[in-house]
Amino acid sequence: MKTKFFTLFTALTLSAGALFASDTDVDGIYYNFDATNLTATVTYRGSYSSEYDEYTGDVVIPATVNYDGKTYSVTSIGGSAFEYCSGLTSVTIPNSVTGIGEFAFSGCSSLTKTNYTGDIAGWCGINFENYSANPTAYSQNLYINDVEVKDLVIPNSVTSIGNYAFSGCSGLTSITIPNSVTSIGEYAFSGCSGLTSITIPNSVTSIGEYAFKYCSSLTSVTIPNSVTSIGRSAFYGCSGLTSVTIGNSVTSIGESAFGECTKLINIVCYAAEPPSCEESVFANYNVFLKVPCSSLDAYKADAVWGDFKNISCIGSEEVQVTEFS
Repeated sequence: MKTKFFTLFTALTLSAGALFASDTDVDGIYYNFDATNLTATVTYRGSYSSEYDEYTGDVVIPATVNYDGKTYSVTSIGGSAFEYCSGLTSVTIPNSVTGIGEFAFSGCSSLTKTNYTGDIAGWCGINFENYSANPTAYSQNLYINDVEVKDLVIPNSVTSIGNYAFSGCSGLTSITIPNSVTSIGEYAFSGCSGLTSITIPNSVTSIGEYAFKYCSSLTSVTIPNSVTSIGRSAFYGCSGLTSVTIGNSVTSIGESAFGECTKLINIVCYAAEPPSCEESVFANYNVFLKVPCSSLDAYKADAVWGDFKNISCIGSEEVQVTEFS
């Protein structure tokens, strides 16, 4: 047992030593170089967490780095690379980056600008490993080539909006999504509190968990007929939401999907069969629900949908209300 433990300890020590030995400072930024593929990953400065905060001010990550007579393409930002860098004020990410590791920007409390040198399609394709991997969660904005994005137009070349793609971008006011997009990832627009309108096209089949969480300025949402599932907490905390229209293909709605949507007063659901869901899906059931006339009895008999106090047929006289007494 002692021999095995010693062998394991030695292997881990050598591995850690090799990792730190290959982290190299080039013009103030630390990299891990892959000489085989000629790629580079941005890493944190120093070997210990107490040294993480050495990145300060405006950091511009280049697309390529020259080192030891070779040119490397900077393709990723490693996990925890800028973690706890409380003095970091802005970061420029090149279009060569395709992945950013978990917690890469965690705790960057002074970050005020995220700038990307590519285009919207390239940004949508970056693989963010978690919420803290995306610097927009802290800067609350996204600049494309130094121009702030407010009215976001996703280009037709994009087929999916990745997880965490625009998390925390409170500066966004509107989003236009083309018919080429088939899925909206987890946390894709979470925390976009300035977002007032969103059009989800008929090409989208799934809305990921927490996709629009805390989009507090949204007032209405229409889920198109192409969507079959709405993820857990997808619209949680959308406190300005007053009306929701759910398309006829939705079969499941995740836990707390519309939780804490305290102003929601009108729901129209076109699904012939009551979508499967838990009681926590909606903040309250004292709202007006309209469903297909042929499905009215099924909704009333459903364990969850039957809790709504006001269920009527689609096409019946609309009741205009602003609040319940």
